Amino acid sequence: VGTLRDISRRKQAERELVDSEARFRGLVEQSIAGIYIIQDGKLAYVNPRFAQILGYDCAEDLIGRDGVEAIAEKDRARVLETRRQLIEGEAQSANYTFAALKKDGASVEVGIHGTRATYRGRPALIGLIQDISEKLRAEEEIRRYVEQLKTAFMSTVEVATIISEMRD
Repeated sequence: VGTLRDISRRKQAERELVDSEARFRGLVEQSIAGIYIIQDGKLAYVNPRFAQILGYDCAEDLIGRDGVEAIAEKDRARVLETRRQLIEGEAQSANYTFAALKKDGASVEVGIHGTRATYRGRPALIGLIQDISEKLRAEEEIRRYVEQLKTAFMSTVEVATIISEMRD
């Protein structure tokens, strides 16, 4: 005596779940932005790009560490206040920049987008981190060029005025 049950739908759903997880993992692990999860003040997950931004060889070197040590002293209070607001629900998400400290102690400017979430049934922060050092350098260079253009334009106007006065 036996019982037969068709489990083909369940097996198909399991295969689809495995495929979906593989696609998701590939997307997250190969992202050009750093991805992180902070729970109970510790890094619960980081992708390889996050580790690379901070100068680490692999993401596992950061798991379980207090993320505060990677924040420059001058920005710590502001970043911790933003985190507190997110965790306590005073804000749903936040965008901000700060100076992060790499493994070797060098500073790198980063942009963060963090949001309040639930991870494994408990409150957490999930977000993206990007190295914006090059962007800031490019913006500063553009500002310098604009100032040079203003100076050159004003000099040209001044010379034209002097020539006009001399002619008169």
